[in-house]
Amino acid sequence: MGLRYTIGGIMRLFVGLVMSIGVAMPALAQQPGVQAEEEGAFAAPWFVDPTDMTRNPDDITNRLKQEAKRKDTLLRTPGLDRMLRPWNEFKDQIYDDYGLAFGVFYTALYQKADASLVDANGQSGPDEASGGILGIAGTWELLGRDTQHPGSLGFRLQDRHRMGAIPPQNLGPDIGSLWLTGTAFNEFDMSLVELYWDQHIIKDRLAFRFGKTIPFAIHDYFKYKSPVSGFQDSNFTLNSSIAWVGFGLGAVGLVRPTSDIYVLAESTMLRESRTGPASTAFSTMASTSPLLTSAGTRVIWTLRER
Repeated sequence: MGLRYTIGGIMRLFVGLVMSIGVAMPALAQQPGVQAEEEGAFAAPWFVDPTDMTRNPDDITNRLKQEAKRKDTLLRTPGLDRMLRPWNEFKDQIYDDYGLAFGVFYTALYQKADASLVDANGQSGPDEASGGILGIAGTWELLGRDTQHPGSLGFRLQDRHRMGAIPPQNLGPDIGSLWLTGTAFNEFDMSLVELYWDQHIIKDRLAFRFGKTIPFAIHDYFKYKSPVSGFQDSNFTLNSSIAWVGFGLGAVGLVRPTSDIYVLAESTMLRESRTGPASTAFSTMASTSPLLTSAGTRVIWTLRER
């Protein structure tokens, strides 16, 4: 079964290839204070930046910082590096002048199984799937820059699409898997999936987040949790003991009583939607669909090198 590309799919693939090459270079603007080094963003000590609300690799702030780091690549092209330098310098200047840090991300995934299940009529299901995620994300420090109580606006837009017969998230059942084989690689049009306010009452000690959030990007995290940069099997990325909800209105609180211990608490609620990821931002909260809620608390004790 060959991949069937639509015009939109071809355009997305072209954009993805261009951006993939760009990301292989020092593609995204480096925020002040972030060292361009080869070491990963999540090396010990775990809580390397106390101004972050969460250490989840899919959190917007962490994604920007990780992608801002210069990486070794087999595809490095000096000419392309020079071509992208003005774009990176422009983004640096935007951040320095206005506190706006942003990035454009594209990730594509293709999966192929050696066989698929056969239905009662003897027909085999699909044994391959492909899709992509196009995202635009950023943070805008609007209040209290360089103070002990900064406030910032976080936002993320995403377009998730298939390139063949089915998206990767739908492949698992057709090949006999109990788990999703391509978590998050499903389908919906460009939507505002996150829009929240981060406020530090006491920087490094007490903070909260309120708005449209993704519980998946807040709780139960580890270094390889992100399906776009780590594991894609839901057996690893999604804790089945947690009643996850999707994109919804939520609140997060952070208390850090000592340098090595912090408490993170979160609650999210949304109205069930059959049209996408609550794609009309907060409008689904006013609908008559069933109300879904989730809540969780996490206590972290970080171990530091002495």
